[in-house]
Amino acid sequence: MILCVLLLGACNRVYTDEPLFAPDTGPNAPQLREGVWLTDYNLMVTPADLLSGAFMKDRKKEEDLACPFDEAKPAKSWWPCANWTLMTDREVRSWRVDISEADIRRMHRGDLSPPKGGHWSAYGFVLADGEPMILQLAVPVKDVWGDESALDDEGHPLMQFAYFGVEVTRRGADGRIEAMRTWPILCGPPPPRPEPTPNSTDPNAGGGPRPQGTLAPFPGIEMEEGDVCTTNSIAVLRSAAAASRSFAEGEGAARWVPGARP
Repeated sequence: MILCVLLLGACNRVYTDEPLFAPDTGPNAPQLREGVWLTDYNLMVTPADLLSGAFMKDRKKEEDLACPFDEAKPAKSWWPCANWTLMTDREVRSWRVDISEADIRRMHRGDLSPPKGGHWSAYGFVLADGEPMILQLAVPVKDVWGDESALDDEGHPLMQFAYFGVEVTRRGADGRIEAMRTWPILCGPPPPRPEPTPNSTDPNAGGGPRPQGTLAPFPGIEMEEGDVCTTNSIAVLRSAAAASRSFAEGEGAARWVPGARP
């Protein structure tokens, strides 16, 4: 869920080079239900996308959004558009599937079974209680910016920390979180779209590319090169989290799937 929001782009998001939150091991620390989670944020390609060549921006019909999968079967057998992750105590684990040309040819022949094979990617997280609750996600710089050379002196991937606001929508009898809504913490309000070009029939069309970074950072937020921002203050971050939700960019719902297995 969170990982798909990251894939939408890093601009106008809060990142830090060092974590703001340490793991809370106390008895009242918020805990997610471990297991397979699904999100309604459909970023991944669907079979209709691959067969038609029409990706997200071109989807016209409800059936183009259809994502065939059976919750009773192992999650690795689901189509990637099911957008599932495996949540453990301190990691979000994502199953990465590569869709090959052979898969596309097979689908054109009528075989819509999902691609086979893949690999795990693991991302550490901390869920910090408060109002609002905040999820801190450790992500390799290369996954956010596509920079494969972002390594430390020992050759390990350089890490950054991304942040998301969390609203709990369901808990189990033991208090563990079983459903929630999340949204990225922004630097400030998204910039306005450029004025439409003359004679344009599309009211959403602009006269040029939309700026990526905010023009009005939230209080205490420090803008950085690349239209991203940072802070070393938890109070500033929490205030930005509350303010970011009203813009609803990248918000999605996620739920634990009882009985599902990877």
